[in-house]
Amino acid sequence: MNTSHVAVFQPHTNSMNFPHLTESILFSREGGHKESETTARNVILRDVLVGVANIKQLKGNQIMYGLFGKMRAQPGQRDVLIGHLLRAADMLRDLESCLLYIINSDPTDPDGIWVTEVWQSQADHQASLTHDAIRSLITMARPLIAEMPLRYEVTPLGGKGLTGNAP
Repeated sequence: MNTSHVAVFQPHTNSMNFPHLTESILFSREGGHKESETTARNVILRDVLVGVANIKQLKGNQIMYGLFGKMRAQPGQRDVLIGHLLRAADMLRDLESCLLYIINSDPTDPDGIWVTEVWQSQADHQASLTHDAIRSLITMARPLIAEMPLRYEVTPLGGKGLTGNAP
């Protein structure tokens, strides 16, 4: 990895609330700063998510609901778990209340998967979990999940891919 592009991490007063933000130390070629790429990435992510969560954006009369999280598959099972998650995405295509459901593989973790979800409301997300097909898929996928170390609930504000949510 080219460490000359690693963002410099500036400590924040509330970083103590995120003890999981530690990884191996990398050295920047330009300034000689010791910084952790994972820590810098997670702190930037945390700052974005905290900022988003502090703003209430209405879609119609509802506050949109978002989830952003990482899961780790059992060793060697990431592709199988991704297959189940992509099937869930296909099932959600016709569900109007699901505005976004994106599955991402983590290029730095051979078992890591990131999931981004945006729903019209938190109630819509909860209701989706009661559908028989989704419940069956969750039952099949659950044994493939080793852990879910990061989970953030957010209030989506808008952007490309989310329409009809202007103030």
